Amino acid sequence: MESEVYKQKFTWLLRRMTIGSCLLCLAAMCCADTIDEVARNLARKLSVRLAAGEVAHVNARNLSTLGSRDFTKARASFEHGLRRSPTRTSHPVEVVFTISQNLREYLLVAELQRTGDHIVEMIPYRPEPTERTAKTALDRRLLWEQENPILDAAVLEDRMLVLDTAGLNLYGRVRSTWEPLDSRPLNSSVPVRDPRGRLQVSEATVTIYLPGVTCHGTWTPTLDIHCEPGEEEFQLSGEPVKLTAGRNTLASGGWPLFFSYGRIAEQPKPLYLLGEMDGRTHLYDAERRPAGVFDSWGSDFAIAESGCGAAKDILVTSAADRDTNDSVADFEIADRKPVQASDPIEFPGPITALWPAPDGAVAVAHNLNSGRYAAYTIQIACSR
Repeated sequence: MESEVYKQKFTWLLRRMTIGSCLLCLAAMCCADTIDEVARNLARKLSVRLAAGEVAHVNARNLSTLGSRDFTKARASFEHGLRRSPTRTSHPVEVVFTISQNLREYLLVAELQRTGDHIVEMIPYRPEPTERTAKTALDRRLLWEQENPILDAAVLEDRMLVLDTAGLNLYGRVRSTWEPLDSRPLNSSVPVRDPRGRLQVSEATVTIYLPGVTCHGTWTPTLDIHCEPGEEEFQLSGEPVKLTAGRNTLASGGWPLFFSYGRIAEQPKPLYLLGEMDGRTHLYDAERRPAGVFDSWGSDFAIAESGCGAAKDILVTSAADRDTNDSVADFEIADRKPVQASDPIEFPGPITALWPAPDGAVAVAHNLNSGRYAAYTIQIACSR
């Protein structure tokens, strides 16, 4: 409740900023590139408003998605800039230091509160894009190409399972090519515009998850599948999820509907990523509170582990339109911000499926030239 009051207060203040104060803020921002420098500039602006004998007692609040490390640095720089040596006649005054944000930038706000007086100073802060050095390299390899839309695929040594909208197909490796061995229809239509399905294999058994339908069976020694109505849950990044009937979204308890999901570690608590219905990726903290929004990502991503340094690799599609070629790049989350760790790899059309797999992911692309669907493996290698 207290945070909401402060958010309302800052909305009121922002609406009443004059053109002159905006220009002063922008001028200060041009001379400071880091969060430390912006905080020091704000402290200098406020210190001239302190009367003789006044010593600032600072309370700090972070109402933005700025990471805890940067917030701590900003607070320390602000407090250092206001520091005065106490005297016998000095007395404390309350100063509230807050970092808020809008759609374009952060806003550092200082409020000086004394009896009968309320002084506010503000400076915006727009961080420079993080410099990227490639830590990983992505390798794309074609598995299979066909006319029917592919939903998922799995390679099992010299065998391969391909799930498409018509059924489950088993292939065997003969020299360097895949040859069809067997297939089974699903006996169930996938009545969504953009069909989705998940294939999970454990030893000799196979489970197929579809919107409104779940299929169980074996792939060896014979291919045998039986489907029943109803959605069963499967594990995605350690969370039980299920495909929603009649739609191409996923559902999990307590979360809004989403296209992609990932749980990533940030000491001492985890963070959660959801590719949601608005086409953006939303970041949540351990208490499931909003902690950020990534507009530059596509709606599909898969969590992988490369062992190249980051606790989790995030293979992310681009924000391309459905009628253009797509790409996938490796990202990691540093201080609650996305950092690109690899160069992107290109695909001959939009990505229609992206699922985690050992050492990377399985991606399906709709080739815009041929109209066919192609399944690829994406593997992550550490750059030298």
